[in-house]
Amino acid sequence: MNEKPAIPSLVLIPGKSPDDYATIFSIASAYAYSGLLISEEGKQINHPELSFPAVVCSSFAIELFLKFFITLEISEGSKVSKKRVHLLEDLWNQITDRRKAIIAGMFRNNSINPAEDATDRRIEIFLTALNSIGSESAPFVKWRYIHELKDMTIMSHAAIDEISSALNRAASYCLSENSLSKNRKSIENKDSAKENLTGEPDPSISKWDDPKRLIRRTAGNFTLVQGHEPILLNRDSPLRRIPANLEPKLTIFLDGLRYTVEFLDIAYGRIYETLTQMALHTSSVEIPSHFANVFMDAWAFVYSVNRFRTMYMQMPGIKFDDPKPGIPTFNEITQDFRKLRRTADNLVSASDSIVETEGSALGELNWLTGVELEPELAAWHCTMRPGTLHKEPSQSHAPFSSTMGWPTDGIRLALGENEANLSAVRHHIALRIRNLELQLDNAFTKQEQFGVPVFNDFFAKRSVTTMKPE
Repeated sequence: MNEKPAIPSLVLIPGKSPDDYATIFSIASAYAYSGLLISEEGKQINHPELSFPAVVCSSFAIELFLKFFITLEISEGSKVSKKRVHLLEDLWNQITDRRKAIIAGMFRNNSINPAEDATDRRIEIFLTALNSIGSESAPFVKWRYIHELKDMTIMSHAAIDEISSALNRAASYCLSENSLSKNRKSIENKDSAKENLTGEPDPSISKWDDPKRLIRRTAGNFTLVQGHEPILLNRDSPLRRIPANLEPKLTIFLDGLRYTVEFLDIAYGRIYETLTQMALHTSSVEIPSHFANVFMDAWAFVYSVNRFRTMYMQMPGIKFDDPKPGIPTFNEITQDFRKLRRTADNLVSASDSIVETEGSALGELNWLTGVELEPELAAWHCTMRPGTLHKEPSQSHAPFSSTMGWPTDGIRLALGENEANLSAVRHHIALRIRNLELQLDNAFTKQEQFGVPVFNDFFAKRSVTTMKPE
C-alpha cells in the first residue's frame, strides 16, 4: 500500500442547487464502495481492525441514501423539510410511501427492478432489518465511536451492507426512472421514434462539448478534478438486457455496439494510465515495452471507432435528421479515424507520405498531462514516436485546441498527414450511447418486449479425455 494518498487532492466546486440529489447519490455510493474496499483490504492483509472504518463508511452510506430520497422528493415539490439528523427512523418517516415500497422491493432482491408483491410485508421485513443494525437506529453514530463501547457487542458488517445495497439499488432505480420520465416525452413526440431509432442525440443529454470547461468528470453539483470520463456501460444498460424476442438482425447490431464501446473504454483506459505514468514518472518506466503496449491499444481504439461508426450509422431502423448548419455530423466527426485506418491498411502505398512527414510505421502519439493546478495550470506536452530514428525528431509547438481533463487529455495519434484526437471522440460516442439507451429503455417498456426474458453472454466447459492407442 502507498504511504501517501494515491489521490492527493481534489478541487470541489459547489453547484447552485441546494436540492441536488445526484450529488448525494454519488457521495453515498462512494461511502458504500469504500466500506467494501476497506473490508477487503483488511482481509487481504490480515488486519481485522480495518472493519471499524469499513462499518463506519457503510453506515454513513445508509444515512446518505435515505437523505437522497428525501432530497429527490423535495426537488419534485414535496414539502418535507430536510433535517440534520442521524436517526434512520426519522429519515425513513420523511420518505413517501411510494418510494418506501421501492426500497423494500429492492431488499434481498438482486434484480434491477423492485419486487411489487406483498408490499406491506416487505416494508415490515425491511424495517426490522433497518432497526437491527445500530443502537437507537443510528449505526453511524454508534460505530464511529467504537472506542466508547461498554459491553460486548456483535458488529455485523454483512447486515449493514445488506441495507446499504438495497438502498443503493433503489436509488439507482429512482434515478433511472427520473431520467426516463424527463426524456421519454421528447422521444415519443418524434414521429421517427415510433418505428425508428433517432441517430442524432439531443444536445441537452450531455454538456461535455462546452469549450469553457476545464474538467470533465462531474458528480451532481460537484466537479471532481480527477480521472477521465468513462463510457463503459452501466450494469443495467438496456444494451445488456436485450429481450429475447427482439428482431435478430437488430440484436446483432446492438450486441456489436455494446462490445465495441467496451473495447473502446478498455483500450483508452490502458492508454490513459500508461501515458500518465510516463509523463509523471519517466525515469521509472521501461520505454521499449510500453511503446508496443500503448500503440497496440491506440490502433485497437482507432479500429473500434470505425467499427462503431459503421454499425451505428447502418443499424436497422436508425434515422438521422438533416445536417444542421455549423454542427458536424457523426460521420464528419469520425472522418479522421477513417483516414488513419486507410493509411494503416495501405502502408505500402502510404510509405512515401510517411517518410515526407518524418513519421514511423506505427505513427506518433501526443498528449498533455497536468502536474499542478495552482497558482496556475501547468502540464507536460509529451510525444511518443516508435521505430528507427534517422535524426532526432522535434516536438510540435502547435497550440492545443482541446479542453484539459485531469490529469491527462488531448491524446492524439498521427500517421503520415492524418491525425485523430482519441480523447475528444469518446465524448461524441458517449453522447450517442446515452441517446440510444434512452430510446431502448422506452422501447423495452412497451407491450411487445416488456417482461420478455433476457439471455446473453454464454460460457461453458466440459471435460475431454483422449483415447490411448492400443
